[in-house]
Amino acid sequence: MKKFLGLIGIFFLFNQSAKSQNTSQFFIDNAPKDANNYAQKYLDPFFKGFSNDMNAGWYQTAKPLKAGKFGINFSVSASLVPDKDLTFDVNSLNLKSVRLKNGESSITPTVAGIGNEGPVLQLVIANANLPFPNNEYLVTEFNALEGLNVNVLPTPILQGSVGVGAGTEVMLRLLPKVNFADQKGSISLFGIGAKHSISQYLPGGDKLSYDLAVVGAFSQFNASYNLSLEPEAGRPQRSGSAPDYNTQNLDFKSNNFTVAAVFSKKISVLTLHVGAGYNGGTTTTMLKGNYPVTIIEDNILSTQFAQEVIVNFTDPTSLKSDGADGAKITGGFRLKLAAFTLHADYTLANYSAVNAGIGFIIGGEK
Repeated sequence: MKKFLGLIGIFFLFNQSAKSQNTSQFFIDNAPKDANNYAQKYLDPFFKGFSNDMNAGWYQTAKPLKAGKFGINFSVSASLVPDKDLTFDVNSLNLKSVRLKNGESSITPTVAGIGNEGPVLQLVIANANLPFPNNEYLVTEFNALEGLNVNVLPTPILQGSVGVGAGTEVMLRLLPKVNFADQKGSISLFGIGAKHSISQYLPGGDKLSYDLAVVGAFSQFNASYNLSLEPEAGRPQRSGSAPDYNTQNLDFKSNNFTVAAVFSKKISVLTLHVGAGYNGGTTTTMLKGNYPVTIIEDNILSTQFAQEVIVNFTDPTSLKSDGADGAKITGGFRLKLAAFTLHADYTLANYSAVNAGIGFIIGGEK
């Protein structure tokens, strides 16, 4: 939750840069759009990594559970952010109200990048009537956000499985809506998948020394958090009356799917497996509601000229990011000791990932 709450900081990094400075309608029109573009690039590795984690760990063998038998496993998936996504080029964002200071490098960290501050950015106002060089006014300067210096994004996963017969196993990931301790937000998870034996259709069927199966799964993760950002006391509204600030909410949703063909071979208590398939997903993050920002009125015709006033932005942030979509190859093992299992695997993909965990099986595979 803490990671994607960072986009609130990005929004106010851009908007509050105008505090106690001169501003204009140019800033009001462009700063929220610039904040969205910046946040999209900055947070993209987190969105992709989380989506990738949700698609990991669905299987440890190609052999389905017997009908009526079930298993539970707990694992941790950790996506590895590739080097190319540790930084991004500010110039590629086509920002309107913010520009790179002359002489500064345009390369800045993403959320997964190094923990050093990024290049100096300048908040500017452009207006053909301004009596300044290039008709621009420099409001303030600030550094682009530093990264968290964490290029491994781990996610815990609890999964149950049950054999339903006909060489098929159904997998379920379920976290009913759980409220945070402060009662301001909640998270929930639903995921369902299926594994179906292909070996049973081949000559030899159950007598084969190996197993083949197809696996498909879908999951949806939701998180929501109520915010309470109030306007600064004693500042009048720039126009109209104050809106309702109790509607502020941060919503996060991640829908993901994976498909794979899986081969496994059991050698005593050890099962080796390899799979090839495809990962896909979409993550959306939205700031909903009304958000106050303090600016200085620069309209000389206004009765509030040169005063600090409140401007409100409604639903200022809406981010949508594809997951680390693409083909994948997975290889791993499972060690079964009586009813207990230990497993680990590695997936080679756009965002490679490691998954490891423990579990137990009541009954046995097909």
